[in-house]
Amino acid sequence: MPESQESRTQEDMKNLIVKELSCATRMTTEDAIFHADSNDVQAVLDRLQGHYNLTSKTLLGGGASSETSPRFPPGGFGKESQSYEPLVHLLNMIVCATNDSLPATQRYLRHLCFHSDGIEVKENHGSSNALKPDGVGLLVDLPAERKMYWGQVEVVIQVKSQIPTLVKQAATYARCCIVNNQRRSFAIAIGFDHKHLLAWFLVFHRSGLSSSRPLSLGTQQGFKDVVKHIVGMLSIRDEAGYGLDVTRSQDLSSINDRYYGILSLLYMRDILRGRSTVVYNLEGTILAYSAELGLRCSPCSTHRRSYLQYAISDSTINAWKQRSCLAWPNGVQGVVSG
Repeated sequence: MPESQESRTQEDMKNLIVKELSCATRMTTEDAIFHADSNDVQAVLDRLQGHYNLTSKTLLGGGASSETSPRFPPGGFGKESQSYEPLVHLLNMIVCATNDSLPATQRYLRHLCFHSDGIEVKENHGSSNALKPDGVGLLVDLPAERKMYWGQVEVVIQVKSQIPTLVKQAATYARCCIVNNQRRSFAIAIGFDHKHLLAWFLVFHRSGLSSSRPLSLGTQQGFKDVVKHIVGMLSIRDEAGYGLDVTRSQDLSSINDRYYGILSLLYMRDILRGRSTVVYNLEGTILAYSAELGLRCSPCSTHRRSYLQYAISDSTINAWKQRSCLAWPNGVQGVVSG
């Protein structure tokens, strides 16, 4: 079972994530975190300008913001909450222009859609209060009650003018995303300074944090760089490129060319950074290769079943090597500490 959690305040959770990220790797990149082809970026910029009439100048042109015409006040937003919808309008329009300009095939996040206002996540991970990101990016439809699970969240949005607080809150939500989907090796967050119209793209992973530099939406270059980051995200080809464990699908795991069904979760350490040891109780299956599952395996024995307990250190550089060594004879149980 997951580690026991006592009730925590939001401030306690922020302090916890600061402790986890202390002495962690932090990399700030001058380019987009996810690779974006320069021709693709230019095609999306041309589409935004020619079809949607959206440039850095029109974005700050004043007036009310809408889904078809995103608008920011040139002097920034007075309140955080005033920026939620306009920011989502902008992000979704860039997604639309990208989908208009790039082939639909082999793009894992092509159905990404951003939402804001009244979002609540059902799992609170020890928080004494409900966790409510300022916005989320989903690949599924937003439920009518605007409540969802962390496993459904692909991107979190955090709005704050105090950058250290923004990063701590975004990291808290990223931790929830990774803990709730053990296939994930990283979580994406978009930070936004509503007063100065600055955006950050943040990727939290087991080694720490990779971040863009601050991108000013008040400048042509900053607007282009925001588009470049969105195009890079939407150019991720498949699950492997998205950092998902391709040896596992739903309740099945592939080890040494065999399928194992996950019977139960024995232990899970709820952390973002470091070796996130997870211990499962597995049972061998008789399933043959299935293209639908996307796992490459040989058929298991039809006469004998294997029982196995194992611990994995998800999302580490040597994850595949660790997995390939986890094998026991039929009928033997064992635990490998991560």
